[in-house]
Amino acid sequence: MSGLFTFKENLEDHANPQRIYALGDEGGLLLCSWPRGNRPLLPFVYSNEVWTGIEYQVAAHLIYEGYVDEGVRIVRAAVEANVSLRGLEHGATAVATHDNGSV
Repeated sequence: MSGLFTFKENLEDHANPQRIYALGDEGGLLLCSWPRGNRPLLPFVYSNEVWTGIEYQVAAHLIYEGYVDEGVRIVRAAVEANVSLRGLEHGATAVATHDNGSV
């Protein structure tokens, strides 16, 4: 796999003129990106947003296809965003355990 082009570990330098579901030092999976250039002058309206529901679907599919590390990176970013936004600390430890092989 050549990379998760729409995944950002940190959104501090990401400009999103639409609705904001993740920001600052949080990570997230953007709906769309143009890693090789050719970004349209007017991209589709939600392309710069992070949608957690889509993050979990993409992560589950990556894990199903054998890209476990990539999928867990996406889930970890989504969980950490929820922890920082809402103070939801349950579940964060379950995601963190992947690094020592106990998923």
